[in-house]
Amino acid sequence: MKEWEGATLPQLYLSPAWTEELKSRISALPAARTGNVTASLSLRHMRAPGGGEKYLYLAFQNGALVRAESGMGAGPGAEFAISGDYAVFADVLSGKLDAGRALSGGKLRLHGNLFRAMGLTPLVEAVISAAQGIPTAF
Repeated sequence: MKEWEGATLPQLYLSPAWTEELKSRISALPAARTGNVTASLSLRHMRAPGGGEKYLYLAFQNGALVRAESGMGAGPGAEFAISGDYAVFADVLSGKLDAGRALSGGKLRLHGNLFRAMGLTPLVEAVISAAQGIPTAF
């Protein structure tokens, strides 16, 4: 994270620096906090600034983060995907919108085995919590 005269500067959402900070924060969590889940998750952001689609891909093995990347396009295939407008993800990560309400209200859509997805709640909550702790420019 960048600092300037003692103040932490925000990282651009989904930039390599932001993704590395998220990876560091998630990796510091105990596996129990992520539900000891083995799964891959892709957050697909439609209508991103500059046009097009952006992604955040996360893979977990027994609750430990084993891969994290972000970039342009749809990203790698994942067992689960959550898709929605970039602005909706920004609202969730800035605390303006609850992720559960965004899903139930159709602002975000979950793709994958819905029964198995029920077990992802601790993982998604841990990711959101870690991301919300990063000073972010959207």
